[in-house]
Amino acid sequence: TLLLDAIRVFNPSEEIERYEQDDLASYQEMARQSQVRYLEKNVNEAQKRGDYVRQKMWLVELGYAETTKENYKDALQHYQDALSLDPENTEALARRGETYGLMGQYKAALADFTRAIELDENHAGALGRRGQTYRLMGQYEAALTDFNRAIELDANFAWALGMRGETYRLMRQYEAAVADFTRAIELDDKMAWALGSRGETYRLMGQ
Repeated sequence: TLLLDAIRVFNPSEEIERYEQDDLASYQEMARQSQVRYLEKNVNEAQKRGDYVRQKMWLVELGYAETTKENYKDALQHYQDALSLDPENTEALARRGETYGLMGQYKAALADFTRAIELDENHAGALGRRGQTYRLMGQYEAALTDFNRAIELDANFAWALGMRGETYRLMRQYEAAVADFTRAIELDDKMAWALGSRGETYRLMGQ
């Protein structure tokens, strides 16, 4: 499987056979731990070489890996370390904003996304995530503005299309919501939440 391939990459000396006896949850946790160790090794090696470009890149990747494990405190520290090397690192700002959002710290998230967009007005990811934050705060018009801009920059941004659909649904603009969900699903047919949201929208429309 892809997961076992990842384990082979990150821990080539490990005996793969022992993993094959464990359940999927164990595989996933082992893969995440292996990934973190791999990234930490790369950060340390880059630091020793004085290669700050790669060091900050690996720090952002390490922060994201910790975010996926819900280790938000560690993730924030890695992003801060990356920003200490480069205060204008838009990826570190956007990823830190995403982590703040997951922690429910929406004002901090908005500040990071906004700073990333100030540095790169075409950062579709930061625009989309800021739109999501506005949506969670109930500021639907602001959310639509950011989603529209993100989709303008990347017409195939399936996640942003789905999130815009969610915003339209909350605003009871059901036909627009269905159109966005349908387009998102066409782009990514594994987007289960978009399928569920479209079904709920059809229900609200009486279909």
